[in-house]
Amino acid sequence: HKYHYYYYYYYYYYYYYYYYHYYYHYYYYYYYYYYYYYYYYYYYYYLRHHCYYKHQFHYSHYHHQDDHHLRPQHHPTPLKFTWHNRNSSLLLSLFIRIPSSINISQTKLKKKK
Repeated sequence: HKYHYYYYYYYYYYYYYYYYHYYYHYYYYYYYYYYYYYYYYYYYYYLRHHCYYKHQFHYSHYHHQDDHHLRPQHHPTPLKFTWHNRNSSLLLSLFIRIPSSINISQTKLKKKK
């Protein structure tokens, strides 16, 4: 009976360990995806915010009342986002210029034929 008791005890700890391991990994991946979700969410708002201010420069309304809903109210702790980044205009220009460069290359190919 004593042997049976230890055998049962061993399985109890074995399953407890598996449960704990699974639980830990579940939370690890949950926070991993949560972190990346917020990363892309703020990245999207960052670009939208920048585009909005680029548009507002024409009317010289840098502090516009409609920009309040575009700016997220809180930052998640892993990320420190700076709204007015010097590289943002370069990043946006790359996003804009890539499709136009593809079109130019296609027209050049058509002209050669």
